[in-house]
Amino acid sequence: MSFIKYIINMAMYHNPFDAYVNWHRKHLAKKGPEAVYKYDQMIYWRVGYIFFPKILKLTNKFTWSGQENLKDFHGPFMVICNHNDSLDPFFAGAALSCGTRRKEIHVSWVSKLANLHTPLMKSIIKYFGTISLAPGRKLSAETRQSIEAAIAHKQGIGFFPEGGRSKDRSQIREFHAGAARLCLEYKLPYVPVCLTGKRFFFKGKSSARIGKPVYIDPKVACTYDNAAAVAQDMQAQVKALYEGLTDQPRGRYEIPKETPVIERPQYLPAKTLAQVEIPLHAPAPTIYRSSARAIDPHQHFPGQADATSRITTTERPDINPAPRRLERDE
Repeated sequence: MSFIKYIINMAMYHNPFDAYVNWHRKHLAKKGPEAVYKYDQMIYWRVGYIFFPKILKLTNKFTWSGQENLKDFHGPFMVICNHNDSLDPFFAGAALSCGTRRKEIHVSWVSKLANLHTPLMKSIIKYFGTISLAPGRKLSAETRQSIEAAIAHKQGIGFFPEGGRSKDRSQIREFHAGAARLCLEYKLPYVPVCLTGKRFFFKGKSSARIGKPVYIDPKVACTYDNAAAVAQDMQAQVKALYEGLTDQPRGRYEIPKETPVIERPQYLPAKTLAQVEIPLHAPAPTIYRSSARAIDPHQHFPGQADATSRITTTERPDINPAPRRLERDE
């Protein structure tokens, strides 16, 4: 029996699909990082966007809510989610990208290194922009480089702050401060997401609830105490989604969405409108000259008070400054 398991394990580790994917990724890497990014984008939207919602609705009757919170939302951003099953990134990603139907909502999930050594799974998650942690689930220089590349492309970065899969589905475990520290360091807003039900094929119904984006004050320093405080706020917000509360708890460093500041052009005066002095005297009356004599509008239009206001320029052909015939000078 052990020999049969050994044969099965060897067949899984040396399957032709993983071998092809490794060869193809190396071929793309020779063309540069942009070629890898564009191909991953194509797989994400032509495969994941089209087929994942249909598969999850068929196997788990998957539904989502709260997509209206991301109507005018743009990246880069962070996604904070609870974690119970290995397929959670696919469920949460389908709710965010397919629920909003916007290509700006593209999430690259941060995963432990062991997932990128699992047969078949490693080949699938590589094409969806998965970011690998270093051994011990630490942020290495390579991990930071991948995160900064996702930020440069204005994508989302998915984190499971619980630090691993939780077997207890009745509560949200304490959040670690790693995701909060990245939000403070890179000045990123985050979106709380909560998954409910069993997220495994044909194991029951499941759903996703998307919270409102949270903007952190950029003046808050990236310290351990501040990151721990933000992590507590993240946990409270995900817990509120899990309990089905309508009001999302406000973070202690949360600020409203900032409106763009329009700088004053250099050609505008330094004084405000209230300080600019406006002359009170009226302009001098317009004097027209004909071939015979000088014509004053006040003299020829004594009964019309608005004659001067109507005659504003001598270049208008539709206004005749002297409508009646002038007598020849004797």
